Amino acid sequence: MPPPPHQKPENVLKRAHELMGVGQSQAALVLLHEHVTSKKSRNAPIYFARACYALIGGTNISQNTNVGTIELVLKKFIELAEEKVKNAQAKADEVQSTLDTTAATASVDDLEATETPESILLSTVSGEQSRDRTDRAIVTPWLKFLWETYRTVLDILRNNARLEIMYQSTAMQAFDFCQKYTRKTEFRRFLSKRPPKNVMMANYYEKLTRIFLVGENYLFHAAAWSRYYNLLRQSAQMVAAGQSKKSDNPATSEADLSKAASFVLLSALAIPVISTSRSRGALVDIDEQKKNKNSRLTHLLGMAQAPTRAVLFKDAMSKGLLKRARPEIQDLSNSVQIGADAEMEKYVLPLQQVILTRLFQQLSQVYETVDLNFVENLAKFPEPFQVTRGTIEKFIMNASITDVFSSAKAVHAGSGAGSAETETASVQRLQNTPSEIRKKKPQRKRIKAAQLQEAEDKRLAAEQKKRENDRIKAELERVRKAELQKQIDDLKIGNKALDIDLDDLDNLDGNKLRALKLAQLEREKNDTNEKLRITGKRIDHLERAFRKEEAKKLPEDYEAQRQRDLAAYEKTKAQTLKDAEAKHKENVALKHRLARLVSFYESFRDDIAERRHEEFDKRRRDAEKELEKQIAQQHERKLREEEERAQREKLEKDEREEKRKAEFAELKAIREKERQEALEMAALQERRADEAARRRAEEKARGPLGWREKERLRAEGKEVPSDASSSPSAPPTRAEPPAASSGGPPRLALAGGNKPSWREREAAKAASGGGRPERPAAREERPAAQRQQSLPIL
Repeated sequence: MPPPPHQKPENVLKRAHELMGVGQSQAALVLLHEHVTSKKSRNAPIYFARACYALIGGTNISQNTNVGTIELVLKKFIELAEEKVKNAQAKADEVQSTLDTTAATASVDDLEATETPESILLSTVSGEQSRDRTDRAIVTPWLKFLWETYRTVLDILRNNARLEIMYQSTAMQAFDFCQKYTRKTEFRRFLSKRPPKNVMMANYYEKLTRIFLVGENYLFHAAAWSRYYNLLRQSAQMVAAGQSKKSDNPATSEADLSKAASFVLLSALAIPVISTSRSRGALVDIDEQKKNKNSRLTHLLGMAQAPTRAVLFKDAMSKGLLKRARPEIQDLSNSVQIGADAEMEKYVLPLQQVILTRLFQQLSQVYETVDLNFVENLAKFPEPFQVTRGTIEKFIMNASITDVFSSAKAVHAGSGAGSAETETASVQRLQNTPSEIRKKKPQRKRIKAAQLQEAEDKRLAAEQKKRENDRIKAELERVRKAELQKQIDDLKIGNKALDIDLDDLDNLDGNKLRALKLAQLEREKNDTNEKLRITGKRIDHLERAFRKEEAKKLPEDYEAQRQRDLAAYEKTKAQTLKDAEAKHKENVALKHRLARLVSFYESFRDDIAERRHEEFDKRRRDAEKELEKQIAQQHERKLREEEERAQREKLEKDEREEKRKAEFAELKAIREKERQEALEMAALQERRADEAARRRAEEKARGPLGWREKERLRAEGKEVPSDASSSPSAPPTRAEPPAASSGGPPRLALAGGNKPSWREREAAKAASGGGRPERPAAREERPAAQRQQSLPIL
C-alpha cells in the first residue's frame, strides 16, 4: 500500500487547530502524529505536545539537525507541565477553602464565641489530614508528571553537546522544583553518582578547615585537616602506582605533606580540653539541636562517627605524622614560637587555652588551695603572647563550678568540668554580656534585611511570572484571532462574500465558521454548475456555425499547405545532397592520408591477436586441467560417500539383525517359562486327583460306622465320616440320627423313612468333593498339552 500523500504543514496545523477547537484531541493527535513521522515537520510538535505531551517522534527527527526546534518544543513542554501543577494547586486550594467554609458555618453554634477548645483541637487533628488528602488526590499526580517531565527532558538533552545551555537551564528549573516542593528524594536522584576527583575533594576539605576555624569549632577543624592529609597521602600513592592521572590529584610533594602534617598536629593540639566561652555549647551541650548539628558536620566530612580529641591524636600517631611535622611542632616546649609563621599564628590562642587547662589540671591534683598570684606567675608566656590577669580569672571561672581549685571539683576524666572527649558533662553557661549583645545586633539587622530582600525578590518573581502568563495568554488569544481572521478571509474570496462582523470575533467558533464555509462552498458549486450549463448550451450553436464555414475553405487551405510542404521538401533535399557531397570529399581525403598507416596497424593488430590467442589457449588449458581435477575430486567424493553409506547401511542392518535375534530369544524364554508353568500346573492337578482317589479307597475299606462309634468320635472331638462317602453303587441305608452339636438332643426318627436329609446330602457332597474335579483336571491338562504342542520349534 503506498504511503499517504504529504500535506503541507500549514494545512496540517490548520486542521489540527480546528479539531482541537471542537474538543477532538484524539483526531488531532492522529493527524499530527502522521505528519511528524513524515520527517517534514515544522511547528507541529507544539500542538502535538499540547495534545498528548509525547515528544519522542519530534526529538528523534530534530535533535540532530535543527536544535532550535527541539529547544522550543521542550520549553513549551515544561511550561505546560508547570501550568498543570499550578492549576492543580489552585483547584486544591479552592476545594480546601470550600470545605473549611462549609465546616465552619455548619459547626458554629454561638456566633460570639466561635473559637472553643474543642474546635481548636479538632482543627489541629483533622485539618492537616484533610489538606493532605486533598493534595494527594489533586496535586500529587501532577507533581509526579512534572517530575517525569524534567527527567525526560534531561535524558533527551544529556548527550547532545549543542543543547548544553538548554540542559543547564532545565537542570536549574529542576533544582528549583525540588526546593519549592521539598522533594528531597527527587533531588538526590537528580544528582550525579560520579565520584568527585581528588583535587576537588582537596579543595573542599581546605575550605572546610577555613570555615571551622572562623567559627572557632576547633574539633571539626582538626578533623577536616586530618581528612585533608589522608587525601593527600592517598593521592600520592595512587600517582606513584600509576592508578590515577596527576592532573586529577592535588600537589603531593614532600613539602606539601610536611605542611599538612604540621597543621594536623597543630589543629589537634588546639582542641580545647575543656569547653570555654563560645566553643562550650558546640562541644559540651548534648541537647538534640547540638546533636543534629554535630551529625550534619560529621556527614559533611564523610566520617562514620563524630570525631574526638583522643581519636584524632591516635590516628595522627598511628600514621607517623609526628615525623613529618616541623621541628617547632615536634618540640611542644617551643610551641609559642609558631607566631613566626603567619598561617600558624591563628593557633596561638587555642594553644594557650590548652596549656592553661593542662596547668590547672596538674595544680588541682597537687594542691587543695593555691594563691592566685602563684598561678599567675606559672601562667606567664613570652611576649607578645602574654595573657592578662583578667583572662586567667575568666578561664578559672569557666573551668570551675563553685570553688576555685576545689579538690572535689578538680578537672579529670569524667568530672563535671566537661571536655571535648566527654560530651555528657554538664557545664554552666555564662550569660551573654552586653558586648556580645552589641556584636549580635548588626548580625540581626543583616538577617532581617536579607529576609526582607528575599521577600521582595519573591514578590518581584511572582509579578514577573504573572506578567509572563498574561503575555502567553494574550499571545494565544492573538494567534486564535489571527486563525479566525484567516479563515474569514478565505470565506470572503469571490464576488459573493459573506457578511461577517469583524468586531464580533469572540462569539465565533470553529463550528460556526465551518457551517459558513460549507454554505459558501455549496453556493459557489451551484453557481459554477449553472455557468457551465449556460456555456455548454451557447458553445453547441457556435461550434455548428464554425464547422459550416470551415468546410467551404478546406480545399483552398489544403492546396496552400501542399505547396508549402513541397517547397520545404525541395529545399531540404538540396541541402542534404550538398552536405553529403562535402562529407564524401572529406572522407576520401582522410583515406588517402591514413593509407600509409594501414600496414603498421595490421602488423600491430596481428601481434595483439596472436598474444591474446596464446593467452586464451593457456587459460583454456588451465581451466580444462582445473575442471578435470574438480571432476576427479567430485568422483572420489561420490565414491567415498557411497562407501560410507554402504558401511553405514551394513552397520544398521547388523544392528537390526542383532536386535531381532535378541527379541526372538526373549520371546523364546517367555514361551519356555509359560510351558514350564503349564507342566507344573498339570502335575499339581494329577497329584490332587491321586490324593482324592486314595482318600476314597481308604474310606471304602473302613466301611460305614455305627452310631455308637460316631458318638464316641464326636465325644473325643474327632471328625465323623459321613455315610455318603461309601461307594455310590451301594444302596442307601438309614443312618442313625446324629447327636445334636454341643451336647444337644439327638435327632428324632420321623415318618419320612430312612432317606437322608438335605443337610446330610450336602455334607456328603462336600466330603466326596475330591472325586468330581477329575474332569476339570483333565480339561486343564488338555490345554496345557495343546499349548506345549503349539509352541514353535526355535
